Amino acid sequence: MEFLGKLNDYLADDAIFEISIDSYHEVYLHSKEGWKRAHPFTSKEELLKITTGLKEFCSIKESVHSGYLNEFVSFSLVQAPLSLKGDSLRILKLSKSAYDLTQYRKWQAIDEESEKVLKDVLKSKKGILCAGDFGSGKTTLFNVLINSLPSEESLVVIESEPGLTIHRERVSRIMPRGRSDIHIPEAIDAASRMQGDTIALSWMGERWASPFMDFLKNNARGIAVVGGHSPENTLSRLLRQTVISSDGYNLEEAASVLHEVFQVIVYQEKRDDNKRVVTHIDEIVLKGGELSLKPLYQKK
Repeated sequence: MEFLGKLNDYLADDAIFEISIDSYHEVYLHSKEGWKRAHPFTSKEELLKITTGLKEFCSIKESVHSGYLNEFVSFSLVQAPLSLKGDSLRILKLSKSAYDLTQYRKWQAIDEESEKVLKDVLKSKKGILCAGDFGSGKTTLFNVLINSLPSEESLVVIESEPGLTIHRERVSRIMPRGRSDIHIPEAIDAASRMQGDTIALSWMGERWASPFMDFLKNNARGIAVVGGHSPENTLSRLLRQTVISSDGYNLEEAASVLHEVFQVIVYQEKRDDNKRVVTHIDEIVLKGGELSLKPLYQKK
C-alpha cells in the first residue's frame, strides 16, 4: 500500500498495533509499553497525500468511514471540516491468531462452568446477544463465539464496524457501503442472498435493531453485539431500539419479535484489574407480553 507512505514502516513493526493521527503533528503509536508520540510528517500536505490515497483506494465518499485495508488491518477516517484539525485517521492491526472458547478459557475470561454453558448454547442454534458496557470487550467476545460455532454451519457476517478476526471456513463477510439508512436494507439483502445458517451483526445500533430482527425471523440463527450497563439494561435498551427502528411495533410486539430471534444474552464485564470476564449468561423469557431473564450462569 504505497499510498500510506511512512506509515508502512509502523505497520511492518510487530511491536506496534495501533496508529492514531489527530493532525499531521499529532501522531501516536500504541504498543505494549503504551502510547508514544511519533513525528513522521513535517507538513499538512504529507498527511493529506496519505488520506487522499486512502480515499481513492477504498472509494470513500462520506465524511466518516470505517473499513479494512486488508484482512488484518482496519481503519477509521474522519475528514475535515468535520474533524476540526484536518483529516483524522486511526489504524488498528488485528490479531492473526484465532480466538475461540479454548483461548478464552486460557485468558480466564470464562471458567469451566461458563464454557460448558456456552458450548451448549452454540450447539442449540439459539440466537445470541453479545453484550457489555463500553470497553468490556464485546467485539472480542463476538469473535470468540462466531469462531466457536459448529464447523458444519455456514456463517454470514454483516460488519457494521470493522475489527473482526474470523478464523473458520464457509464465511461470507459483508460491510455496508455507508452509514445512512439506505445502506442497512442493502446489506441485509446481500446477507439474505448468501443463505447462511447463522447471520452475525458486529454492532446492532438503534437503526439496525428492527430491520435485522425482522430479517432473522424467517431466515437463520442470529448473533449480534449490543451495549448495556447490565443484562437487564441491555434487554430494555434493545426493546426500545426495536420499537424506534420498526414500522410501528408497540412494546408487546417488539418483545415478541426480540424473543423470537434472540433467546440468550452473554454479558461480559471489564473488572478493576482490567480483565474482561463473562459474568452472566441468561435465557430471555417472554411471559404475558413482557421480557425477563432466567440465569443460566452467573460468575461467583
